[in-house]
Amino acid sequence: MNNHPISILIADNENKDGQNLSSQLRTAGEICLYEAVQGGFHALDEIYRVCPDIIVMDITLAELDGIGILRRMTQQPPGKFPRTILLVEEDRKIEASEAFLLGAQYCFIKPIDYGVLKERICTIIQEMRIEDGRTSERLISQVREIVIKIGAPVHKLGYSYFIDAVLLIIEHSGEIYPARDLYEDVAVKHNTTWRCVESNLRNATSQICELCNEEYLKIFFSGHEKDAKKLSNFKMISKLAEYVKIHGAM
Repeated sequence: MNNHPISILIADNENKDGQNLSSQLRTAGEICLYEAVQGGFHALDEIYRVCPDIIVMDITLAELDGIGILRRMTQQPPGKFPRTILLVEEDRKIEASEAFLLGAQYCFIKPIDYGVLKERICTIIQEMRIEDGRTSERLISQVREIVIKIGAPVHKLGYSYFIDAVLLIIEHSGEIYPARDLYEDVAVKHNTTWRCVESNLRNATSQICELCNEEYLKIFFSGHEKDAKKLSNFKMISKLAEYVKIHGAM
């Protein structure tokens, strides 16, 4: 989960500047670049559509400037709040303090040294990779602990499939993710068939329902303990993923 490309949105009225930065960043590793050059409202739409990891934004965007975009993002946060770099003219640098209060991490005063800007972005990417890796390790550890506590058979294939299935559900949060797709994704990881995955998960779920610790049923399925003993394997996995997202290291 920590190997996904970093997405970067460049919002700049001056298309040439945006192209200069894009050409610099194409050598920065696994990244997805998006450009918004049609003004502030277009940039804001792209922020909510793409949910980028990093935004590089000119303060003087047409119609809605960079400060205005930061205000909108503060009032109505996107799916994830991006690391934000603001590009500021000399005569507007006093506004940098407001930008920091609104969530910007860095402000660069024009004229921009694109080599230095690229270095800063690469540093941010490195920090995000490290942070993402630590989160993934904590998350895997927590999912493993929960799956053991509810009684999954650790000596059988269903145990490994169960952990990977919960992690995949979390990774695809907010998406339509049918059970068959989940089983196929787990099967690819383990070099087997989706039917084998489904069968082993069904057996693991059956054993959990028979042996599950009542104490942990109350914790993980609060208010629905009786239903937990009748859940299908897909619903059981989805319930555990939901618990981890609300209470875990997300």
